[in-house]
Amino acid sequence: MRSNLRRAAHYGGYRLMGDAPEVDCWTAARHRACAYRAGKGERDPGSLVYFLHYSGGDEKSWNAIGLSRVFFKRFKERRLPAPTVVSVTFGTNWLISAEPGRREVVLLDDFIDSVMPEIEARVGTPKRRSLWGMSMGGHNASELALRHPGLWNAAVLSCPAVHAANPFEDP
Repeated sequence: MRSNLRRAAHYGGYRLMGDAPEVDCWTAARHRACAYRAGKGERDPGSLVYFLHYSGGDEKSWNAIGLSRVFFKRFKERRLPAPTVVSVTFGTNWLISAEPGRREVVLLDDFIDSVMPEIEARVGTPKRRSLWGMSMGGHNASELALRHPGLWNAAVLSCPAVHAANPFEDP
């Protein structure tokens, strides 16, 4: 319990470190998403970051733990245009995979061929795409980046949950 209090206090400190972003959230047939844009400062309409959350998170996690404010604050301090960040979820626990799994699997081709075009139709087609995944989202970002490197300009894996075997298959 003590570590949870420190973690909440740590994330709570981030919330105070900048202007609140503009947020646009929506629900689609298979996923939910939120687009975050710098509330103040210059925006880069040609740059899009896909944020893939950790286990137990959702489309609002990027903002809820305070990352959005500090992220956009850093761009503003450097007088750089900030990208749009889209956080997408298929539930609290899900993995991107090239093969169907027993549960909670989002097929890689479905994400690229259906989800991304739907998101980009809503927020704008970018000239540059990046990935940022935390923990479970780090696994998902690695699958996307390594299997389709031509789609991405950069990828950030924060504490990625990488594995050698599919966790949804029997041993």
